Order: sequence, then structure tokens, then C-alpha cells
Amino acid sequence: MLRGAVLFLSLLPALAGAQIAVPNAAPSAAVTGLPDWATALRHAVAACWNTGALSPEARATVVTLRVGFDAEARPLPDGITLRAGAPVSPAARETYESARRALIRCGAAGYPLPPADRALWQVMDLTFDPAAMVLR
Repeated sequence: MLRGAVLFLSLLPALAGAQIAVPNAAPSAAVTGLPDWATALRHAVAACWNTGALSPEARATVVTLRVGFDAEARPLPDGITLRAGAPVSPAARETYESARRALIRCGAAGYPLPPADRALWQVMDLTFDPAAMVLR
């Protein structure tokens, strides 16, 4: 896993098993194969994700959420699940809830996802790393 990244996007089902890392830095030519819309999604979610309110344990916990989106690119609240093996720690639950709230709040009007690529973004795995959000 790439450290220093806020979100990793797995584009499902069209790229099943493939994982695209979205670096914490601004987009650059060094990032190849990354759709512009994936970078835009990463920035939109990061802007809404408040990691400062997390406990120290939760800030050190990385979680992956499977997110389903409707045709208007809004996250489906019932389609956001924590991808983890049991049992889930309280810190993981706290990080999950915080990330879920950010996805829903920022996506209420829909994310800038292209309708033509809906097969790629209809369901995605997003990995949230609160430690990467700390300003250095």
C-alpha cells in the first residue's frame, strides 16, 4: 500500500482486482492511467473529511469502504459498507463513520463523475488513511 495517500480507488466491476492509487499530492504527469474524475473525486471527499475530531486510535486506523453510487453520482447511504474482516475495532468503526459522513455530505449533489464511465464508478472501494491528512 502506498503511504501518504488519502484514498485508493478500486474501480469495480470493469477493472475487478485492479487498484488505482490516488496520491496525496496534486495531479501531475507522473500519475499515469488515473482518470481525471478519480482525482476530482479524491479531492472532493478529502475536502469534506474532518479527521481532526477522530480519536488518536482512529487517526492511526486505515479503513476501506465499498461505495455504491446512483446514476447522478451520489453515494447511496445504504450502499456504503466497511470492507473488513471481523471483528471490527472501535477505532475502525469511528474512522468508517467519519469517512461515510464525508462521502454522503460532499456527495449530496453528486460527484463530478462522467456518465459515460458509470460502469467504472458505479461501485468503488475507497481506502481512507487519516494519518495522511495531517498537515506537515
